[in-house]
Amino acid sequence: MDGQMGSYEPLQVNETELYDLEINPGESINVATDFPEIISTIEALADEMRMDLGDSLQGIEGSGRRPAGSIN
Repeated sequence: MDGQMGSYEPLQVNETELYDLEINPGESINVATDFPEIISTIEALADEMRMDLGDSLQGIEGSGRRPAGSIN
């Protein structure tokens, strides 16, 4: 392998999903609508990470990205 990402089809997610793995390890019951405050927190954290690390699917470059092998 050359360390490069292979080809893939992006997953099209139509809704936010949240599962209680202690009572539903098979992830068959989506509880996202029952916990809007948790969803808001997770989405805010994800947006913060996208702004730092970037997100090629959303066209966000990311302020914390640097060339491979660089530490500054």
